[in-house]
Parts: sequence; C-alpha cells; structure tokens
Amino acid sequence: MPSDFLQPNVDYNLFPRVEPQGNSKQPPQPNLTRQQLVETVSSLLEEMIQGRLANYLTADEIPTKTPFHAQKLPPISIKAYLERFANFSKCSDDAFVYALIYLDKAGDLCEGFTLDSFNVLR
Repeated sequence: MPSDFLQPNVDYNLFPRVEPQGNSKQPPQPNLTRQQLVETVSSLLEEMIQGRLANYLTADEIPTKTPFHAQKLPPISIKAYLERFANFSKCSDDAFVYALIYLDKAGDLCEGFTLDSFNVLR
C-alpha cells in the first residue's frame, strides 16, 4: 500500500485482507434469477408510485403533465411490461437495477417530475 494513502494512528492489521475468489475476470454470479429480478423491480416501481401518491386513474388528476405522460392508462401492468421487455430485449440484468436507481433519482432531483401510473412504462 503506498504510504501516501496510509492514515496516521490506524492499525491496518485489524482489517482483514480480502482476496478475490476464483478467476477475478469472471463477474460475480447473480443472487436472483431474471424472473425474480423483474418481479422485484416491478414491485419497487409500484411502491414508488404508491409512496408518492401518484397512482392516478385519469389524466386529469396529473398535476404537471410532461411529454412522457400517456393520454390513458397503459393496458398492461408494470410486471407484465417488464417481463416482456426482459424476454425480448438483450439488456443485462444490471440495466434493470440502474434504471430503477435512475428513476428514483430523477423523482428526487428533477423539479416537476413525478413517476406515476401514466409515465412509468415510458
């Protein structure tokens, strides 16, 4: 360890050294199957919509419409949509997690943006 990274008064022998297991070029194996991942992401998206009280039934209820809002409710559930997307796209499992993080951050940081039942599939 280079000396410029060492902190004074820290006993580095207290921290166990973590060695990579197996071939370090292999990515770690996922803990969830793709179907479990889709179910988890869809339930989290539904919770985000419910938590923000944005489960609108008509387009008139939407306080601030954006170009991402549909004119009517989608005829397919979030879970069914993500299942179809997972089956027909070639995106990685990581993309589902990154998209979820992105949507959560966009809801927190972008003024006027709310993830709701009219834009969740767009």
